[in-house]
Amino acid sequence: MNENHLNNSERRHDYQNIEPSTIKELFAEAYPGEEVVGTKPITTGFTNSNIKVDLKSARSVVLRIQTSGIEKYKVEANALETVRNTVSVPKVLFQSERWDSIGYPVMVVEYVDGVLLENALSSDEVNFDYYLIGSSVAETLAAIFEHDFQEPVYRTEDYFKFVEHALSQISNSNILDSSTIKRIDTLIQKNSALVESCYSKLGLVHSDFKPDNIIVDSDGTKVVAVIDWEWAHKGTVFSDIGNFLRFKDSYPVELTTGFTNRFNELTGLLRDDWEKKASLIDLTAHLEKIISFKQRTEHNRTSVDIIMRTLNQYG
Repeated sequence: MNENHLNNSERRHDYQNIEPSTIKELFAEAYPGEEVVGTKPITTGFTNSNIKVDLKSARSVVLRIQTSGIEKYKVEANALETVRNTVSVPKVLFQSERWDSIGYPVMVVEYVDGVLLENALSSDEVNFDYYLIGSSVAETLAAIFEHDFQEPVYRTEDYFKFVEHALSQISNSNILDSSTIKRIDTLIQKNSALVESCYSKLGLVHSDFKPDNIIVDSDGTKVVAVIDWEWAHKGTVFSDIGNFLRFKDSYPVELTTGFTNRFNELTGLLRDDWEKKASLIDLTAHLEKIISFKQRTEHNRTSVDIIMRTLNQYG
């Protein structure tokens, strides 16, 4: 677990450390007859606040406090409902658009037993079949993208508008210098046709599809849940591909091979400069982080490193 996730200077929204008495009050209404016997912060994610709640009935659930607001809450609820029959996701057990004692929308979802893929990748003690996991991740992503989604929708024109807006915002900061901003703009303009081709087919995009949000079974063979859906939208799957493979150089080669082989078998999309496509689409995620995290946080430093890597490789 990464304690930086509880460091408010590294978060989009402050972590909500809810008093146990308040949690018990909520659960008394949501689950009459149930008794809360323990709570523990879940130190993943930089946006919403998640608390593991242990109940007397010997089951555990997750209280998800949507500090990102009502609109993101609705997006996540809609996405979970959309995919629940075809993609492994936590079951929503209770939801409320505003819980007065907390002041934010809340969800209670089932606690999924398993291992965060990020934790497995960072551990020397885990011996998983990463080819099988990569294949399962590919099957999961392909199943997600097969779904339609009503809103929000991001198309080609939204990509270019956002890049223009982000570069304008960043030019007023000292995070990227003017020559780097010019290099980004030139790279995007030079590859505008390639970017447009990414949006030839639109589907449901998780938009935070990374090892932090993928739970695998304890045997290390398959995905058992994809979590944190508040950024979901209708758009290009290359957003999720770029996100998942963002740090592929640090992954076991079997993971990326299993993923790319199986995803291409299922979709046929990994051809014609697909890695470049994924990197170009992923650029927007890093530009967004830079303008959202105003301070020079770890997020910014990592995003700047990835932007420079992309410029050096394709610029």
